[in-house]
Amino acid sequence: QYQQALSACEAALSGDQNWGDTRPAKAWNQRSTALAGLKQYNDALASADRAITLEEDYSAAWNNRGVMLWHLGQLQQAQQQYEFAEINYEQALLSTRQAVKLDPRYAQGWYNHGRILSEYGQLLSLQRRDEDAAELYQAARKAYEQALTGDLTPNDRILKASIFANQAVVLWRLRDPQLLTEALVATQQAVQLNPQSFEAWHNQGLILLELKQYRGALNAYTQADALSPDNVGVITAKGIALSRLGRYQDALAIFEQALQLDPEYMIARREREIVLRNLIKMTQRMPS
Repeated sequence: QYQQALSACEAALSGDQNWGDTRPAKAWNQRSTALAGLKQYNDALASADRAITLEEDYSAAWNNRGVMLWHLGQLQQAQQQYEFAEINYEQALLSTRQAVKLDPRYAQGWYNHGRILSEYGQLLSLQRRDEDAAELYQAARKAYEQALTGDLTPNDRILKASIFANQAVVLWRLRDPQLLTEALVATQQAVQLNPQSFEAWHNQGLILLELKQYRGALNAYTQADALSPDNVGVITAKGIALSRLGRYQDALAIFEQALQLDPEYMIARREREIVLRNLIKMTQRMPS
């Protein structure tokens, strides 16, 4: 309820300035979060900056500042404005690094630091800067390890599940076969902590496909599909698992479903053609 949250923060900031046990920097920081929920990232960044101006050692505000810069970088990356995206990712990392410097056990700060490193690595991969990307993925891996040893409590199951899920995908992106088992274990821990985590089931399916464990991948993607219906990527991945299991008719139906959602989705189109060729071969081998 971001609009109501924003209204509450602004009411607090325009009040009698009697903050009692709290402080105005917290209101500015919460205002930043509310604005981010409304996708007003520039205003959210300005609000986080205001919180930091009031309290330079406020680790949560530094973390929020990094997240806003990260969102701005994502938008620029989507628009292929890679140079500007890279600048924002660098600034975002400086902010989250400051957050965990102020509070070395700040799990949320380490988690966001890892996510930004991973996203930045993807940006470099798009530019064929694979060695630089791998360096960032390794740094992200270490950030997630720090997050898991941070100030998590038994009530932080959802955050902990997200850390494991994101750690898994970074291990997968490192393209080291020896890390895939570790990545799979991370997704298993994620879904155990939060069975309703779409990202955990999705990432588990991704890794099981890589391991050629197609039945497990199909189950994981089926779980992800139930949590986020009409996701063309997940539906296509289900079809791929079915195809690799030799269930070509089922796979064909799934790819048709994906292409109804997005007729230009190239992976689904390519895999559909593979399935059709396999079905033709099967027909040719049948006795007359």
